[in-house]
Amino acid sequence: MSAFVVSTEHIDLLVWLAFTGPRREPGSSHWMEPSWMRQHHPTPDELGRLLLAENVASVSHRYPQDRADELPGPRPPYWLVSEAGEGGYRFRQQPYSLTAVEGLKAVACYAYQSCEHPEWKESAAHAFCQALEKALIAALPGMDAAPWSWDAAEVAACASTAS
Repeated sequence: MSAFVVSTEHIDLLVWLAFTGPRREPGSSHWMEPSWMRQHHPTPDELGRLLLAENVASVSHRYPQDRADELPGPRPPYWLVSEAGEGGYRFRQQPYSLTAVEGLKAVACYAYQSCEHPEWKESAAHAFCQALEKALIAALPGMDAAPWSWDAAEVAACASTAS
């Protein structure tokens, strides 16, 4: 199986991450809401449905012979059997918050599962993933302390503290 529909928990964690930022770790930077979120102002349910729809579209494109209930992913397929609302998705806060590194990996997994169709690169879900990745990189531990620009003096100062 080269593509699958991710679990509701995976989508929930991405949605929560976008709204609240990563779990704080020593040396982590401040959280700045992803630019996509500031432009579109989705509710958690709307964002989750957007992500789910794009993921299902991708997997359906990859496996055109499969009916919706046969697509690789959670069983039973929650997007078909749920009575939670449109698209079968309703946000549920999970008992765990991702770190910035875990968030980057979760975005990478989601994007890998959702990029199988030709419209991916122009999709709102792709733009969301790019904005979330950028925000997560900025929140990584040590980002605030790292030099923005390097010159000879900066290299010498860092070299002297590393030895």
